[in-house]
Amino acid sequence: MMRQTFLIALFYCLVAETLTSFGADNSQYPVSEKHRPSLFATLPDDMYGPDAQYYDAKTETLYLSVPNFLFGESDLPKTSSFIVKINKAGEVKKAYEFPILDGEVKIGAMGIEMGPDGNLYVCDNQYFFDSNFKSRVWRVRLKDGDPVGAPELVVSGLKVANAILWDGDWVYVTDTILDEPGKYGSGGIWRFAASDILAAGSDASHAAIDVTRDDSKPRDPRLIVVEDSVNIRGNNCGADGLCRDKDGVFYFGNYGDGAFYRFRFDADHNVEKVEKLFAAGEPMRSVDGICFDPKTNKVYITDSAQNAVWAVKAVAWNEKPTLERVWENDDTDGSDGLLDLPCECRVVDGKLIITNQDCPVGDTGKCQATDKPYSLSAISLE
Repeated sequence: MMRQTFLIALFYCLVAETLTSFGADNSQYPVSEKHRPSLFATLPDDMYGPDAQYYDAKTETLYLSVPNFLFGESDLPKTSSFIVKINKAGEVKKAYEFPILDGEVKIGAMGIEMGPDGNLYVCDNQYFFDSNFKSRVWRVRLKDGDPVGAPELVVSGLKVANAILWDGDWVYVTDTILDEPGKYGSGGIWRFAASDILAAGSDASHAAIDVTRDDSKPRDPRLIVVEDSVNIRGNNCGADGLCRDKDGVFYFGNYGDGAFYRFRFDADHNVEKVEKLFAAGEPMRSVDGICFDPKTNKVYITDSAQNAVWAVKAVAWNEKPTLERVWENDDTDGSDGLLDLPCECRVVDGKLIITNQDCPVGDTGKCQATDKPYSLSAISLE
């Protein structure tokens, strides 16, 4: 029990406070029953903590990472991490089990993305087990759509490897807790040349990219964005979800306080400006996973603290986007498809597919228990 409590404290840094409200008065953001979630897929009993998604439109396959982090739930089975394949009908196939490496607890598979080489790239959050720059990015090779072989180390030295986005010549990774000296909390975004990522770990002559921070040296220029967290719910996590719209504007959110940002690059591909679109807790309490849908021209946001999904309309840079609350519900077991700590989302054929991580984090969110079914929900956007 002592170790379980320690693991919770490491990542979430929860304070002993009980929130009487999970956010601002959201009555100005009405929801419509047409967006009521339905049950999309149910996972096996050993997949109680699903996380990130990648949808391969060519094969109509949804790849899902399942880290199965244990947060004091001693009655849940101790497992490795998995990659799951889900088809359009919601049928689930356990496709890959990550090995448990010598001296480690497990690979904590989170953000997942497919590279132009046709392989999967998976963020590995080791912060729950060792906070000393042990998080990583792995390559998992695919053969006929199925993950095969041992994972290949691509990036090392991260704190909390979380979301990953492959965009043309660049690969972006969010680092959710930077543990910068003197700060309550901060998170950042790394940018790597796609050519370096493709080469890293591909054979014996190409080592992984090591970004372990040395506070005696200037900040690594590949850490292109750093934003601080504020304490509104006793959670010091920073940058989490990440996406890009059709006009080349990038969006990310803060897991700990719910702030939401966009940024863009100049002609030399340097960050020109980072703009905070919505302040901490106004009205989102947590920004977990996000995705962009070109058909609706909206960024969809999972607010895990409030069991909610929000949408931001992509607009010109000189305009302020509007915010829409797509859905929100109280604590639930998710058996009817309602949201149960929603952490990730992807749009597939006019439906927003939402991962329910269902891992309570104390009194700072609506989800208060890990309970069956372990599931994904779907919201029609039509």
